[in-house]
Amino acid sequence: MSVTDLSGRTGGGAPRHHILSVLVENKAGVLSRVAGLFSRRGFNIYSLAVAPTDEDERFSRITIVVDVESAPLEQVVHQLDKLVNVVSISHLAPSEAIERELLLARMAAVRERFGKGGAAARTAAIAEEMLAGPARA
Repeated sequence: MSVTDLSGRTGGGAPRHHILSVLVENKAGVLSRVAGLFSRRGFNIYSLAVAPTDEDERFSRITIVVDVESAPLEQVVHQLDKLVNVVSISHLAPSEAIERELLLARMAAVRERFGKGGAAARTAAIAEEMLAGPARA
């Protein structure tokens, strides 16, 4: 079994994902057209995020992470470029991209309630550590 880090690399090898930043018109149905294109072509979407741009609310930015094996980069870009609402397409190099994951969790647990042992007590202790943030010296 190999370990995949956030950059999409397996065991220090070549990137396993293409990261595309697509500027589109902020209109109804555009996301559906983009997702439909990937679905029709059999491209595997690893991650998809959409938000309006800060500069101009007429446009939105779609960040798509595509599996390298299912979708050659040139073919993906060519197919996206055919869509009328696509303004520009940028390929982000995995080595220059910053990726983050976010977990929002709401937990109501009191360690004393679960005793000193057991899975529930360990889960409560881990949650307390996560909520406390990094240890300070």
